[in-house]
Amino acid sequence: MRFSRLIYMTVKQYLLSPAFLLLLILLPCVCLFAGLPQKEHDDRIRIGYCFCDTGLQDPLADSELSEDLQWLADALQNTNSLFSFYRSPSPDDLRADVAGGSAECGYLIPADLFEKLRKDKKKELIALLTSPHTTMSAVVNERFYAILYPRLSCRKFTEYLISDSAVSRYYPGMFSETDAENLYRKYLTNGSTFSFEYKNSVSAFHYGTRTVLSSPLRGLFAVFILLAGFTGTLSYYQAAEHPLYANWRVRVVRILVPLFFAMLSSWGCLFLLPDIPGLTHTLPGFFLEGLRLLLYTAACLLFLLLLSTLVKSRGLMYAVFPLYLMGCLIFSPIFIDAGRYLPFLRTVARIFLPTWYLL
Repeated sequence: MRFSRLIYMTVKQYLLSPAFLLLLILLPCVCLFAGLPQKEHDDRIRIGYCFCDTGLQDPLADSELSEDLQWLADALQNTNSLFSFYRSPSPDDLRADVAGGSAECGYLIPADLFEKLRKDKKKELIALLTSPHTTMSAVVNERFYAILYPRLSCRKFTEYLISDSAVSRYYPGMFSETDAENLYRKYLTNGSTFSFEYKNSVSAFHYGTRTVLSSPLRGLFAVFILLAGFTGTLSYYQAAEHPLYANWRVRVVRILVPLFFAMLSSWGCLFLLPDIPGLTHTLPGFFLEGLRLLLYTAACLLFLLLLSTLVKSRGLMYAVFPLYLMGCLIFSPIFIDAGRYLPFLRTVARIFLPTWYLL
């Protein structure tokens, strides 16, 4: 039988098999479901605050907020940092949020906060609510006061320069309030004053150590291709019972055809997904991923040809097939990369083909 006709008949046989067609359709359906628009979620750490009366007991209504407190509310709401500030309706609600873990910590802010700060009263002005498991309170305090003090620093500098400095004593009236404010902004922004900021803090932040969990989608592609290859290998064992088909060409074609279709299906799934970690979503990125899939498919073909040569018994192959796939799911970094904490498992994982695709 000609090799081209052998390929044609094998492809036709696979495409007429409902089980094989179901296998090819399964992964795109999973990817379509994974690619559905999902509700946006803010991954930043939530910090609550509440404006209260001077006794920190009763909340203030919006109409009771001073200009300074309204400015602070807007500044907290619009901050772009690791933390997401939200206003709690009452002190009791804020305490409940902190105790329940929905807020990392909370601030009870008195109505006369800015008046006391302008009088240089700096101790025990704001009540900080934390839970025992809180680890970020010191960093949150730094961010909170970085938002708060720009409202005061310009005014304090202006008061100092006009009233309390040596310049004001020897040259009274040298600086007006406008001159002092302009001078403050000049030296704050021209690089002569020490300051720093966290670059790319929101996008680069990970709460805790680097996660051991990984995105399973690319790993599922690898397992799916390998599963299709095993299906072709078992199909060869069945066909090899007839003397006409017991040759190397039938072995190669029987294994190659399902591998090729599974690779095309996996590559097509890349266009159905909005985001896959490790994949650059550009046209060269898609072609590069296609090349990786092609090389992985070739590795699967060689591995299964070797395995089917060594394992003569169809029954033994039925035993090896699920054990190897189970090892792929356990040791390869598909769902979890245990090798981060147990380095010897990385050596074990290299026995399984999906590991090489995910490197």
